[in-house]
Amino acid sequence: MAPTLEFVEAFEYINGEEGILKVIGQDGKPIEYAHPLDLFENKDPRLAATVYLPMSPCRGSEVEIRRGMYTKATDSYLKAGDLYETKSLADGTEFRLMGKDGLVDFDDVTKSGFYQKKFVNEKLTNIDFEQSDQPWPVFRLAEMYLNKAEAGFMCGEKEEALKAINEVRERAGIKLLTAGELTMDKIRNERRVELAFENHRFWDLRRWRIAATGSQKGVLDDWEPTALYPYIVYENGNYIFTKANSSEVPKPRKVFYERNYYVKFKAEDMTSNRLLIQNPRY
Repeated sequence: MAPTLEFVEAFEYINGEEGILKVIGQDGKPIEYAHPLDLFENKDPRLAATVYLPMSPCRGSEVEIRRGMYTKATDSYLKAGDLYETKSLADGTEFRLMGKDGLVDFDDVTKSGFYQKKFVNEKLTNIDFEQSDQPWPVFRLAEMYLNKAEAGFMCGEKEEALKAINEVRERAGIKLLTAGELTMDKIRNERRVELAFENHRFWDLRRWRIAATGSQKGVLDDWEPTALYPYIVYENGNYIFTKANSSEVPKPRKVFYERNYYVKFKAEDMTSNRLLIQNPRY
């Protein structure tokens, strides 16, 4: 249940800017933040409601996610070797090199720098996802608006589409789209962030036929996991971040074959109806 950096950056900033996190300054050096959550300032409020970010509040404590320590004087990174390794900052403050909730390449903790928050019930003693008693959202008004936005856009009813998607964005508290900003990519991304973890994304990718694209790379074709690594700064206790790709993130890469757009007919179905033709690539 560890969302990727790619997913986190799909959430725009409240002013409508692209959601790419700013970790490197114009001088090419890591940007320092006094607190890890400062990196996510002014992001779409739905992000904090969907994902546990590094040092997110949780039941009177914090979700302490840290990869290790960064030393400015030597421009070096020290990664945690085990779950309980301790170090000291320049002022003598001792701390556990890795946060109590990750981040390492082993054991059952996040490998991406994030945890899923949506559907977690923090009032329970055991907040395991299987213990949550929150009702599953089978029908939700936001999905109806997004369905209307997509259908309207595809049918040329751009004004109706714009009105529908802005109903969702206004509730979320982010910049409303103008007619010139409305695209299918915007509608698709809105579904991705609004309906996250509600069992829509896989089916949307299939329906849009963008999970696999034959000779070209689709959304799920050899998909590479991405991660965000927070490091505490030795000299002052601030935080810097690095972005990691599949070569550093120990998560399986995804493959979506073109045949996965269809269901394979069983052998008994084929033999019982000689006019039945097997779906492509099976």
